Amino acid sequence: MDNSCPSSGTVINNVCVMDIHTTEDSSFLDAARACARLGADICSNSQMQNIRNMGRLPGIRAWTNSGADNDAVRVGGLLPSMPDDPNPLTDRFGYACCL
Repeated sequence: MDNSCPSSGTVINNVCVMDIHTTEDSSFLDAARACARLGADICSNSQMQNIRNMGRLPGIRAWTNSGADNDAVRVGGLLPSMPDDPNPLTDRFGYACCL
């Protein structure tokens, strides 16, 4: 099994990132579909934190693969400006796709 990042991806702070969408214009389902087309998933909280630590997605509210349930803890890659339970169908955020 080959666990390396595909050539179409980019390694950012030890995370294989297939795409970073830096515009707050996507519902959770739109983001999930976009990532699935790349054979990836919306990045997890910890992956998003690694991406943000490297200066990517600065200030952009973004979906993580935990969806609308962030419990107001602001763990990982969530920003204080993210609502506690955003509506996955109507709220619009950016996203990143990770392997």
